[in-house]
Amino acid sequence: AEKCQPPPADIATKVAFGLAQVYLTRWCAGEDTLNAALTNFQAVLDQYGDGKNPRVQELAAEAHARIGIVHRQQGQPDSAIREFEATLKLSTI
Repeated sequence: AEKCQPPPADIATKVAFGLAQVYLTRWCAGEDTLNAALTNFQAVLDQYGDGKNPRVQELAAEAHARIGIVHRQQGQPDSAIREFEATLKLSTI
């Protein structure tokens, strides 16, 4: 199946982001899925690789934003601000 997925499609990165969104929503609803959400958001950031894969820059920006929301919810304002600043740096809109 992987042979059918051209690298520019970034399918694994898009799947990781989608899963992270679902896990984050479940966490907000009271389920114990935060680690799964953060792991998947981190996978998106790893695939971005500090700019090595510019095709997923906007997803990386969104991942930073979601991590920032988690930090804010957990009473970690400094960490949240760092994530939000990373979001703004990467956002193309």
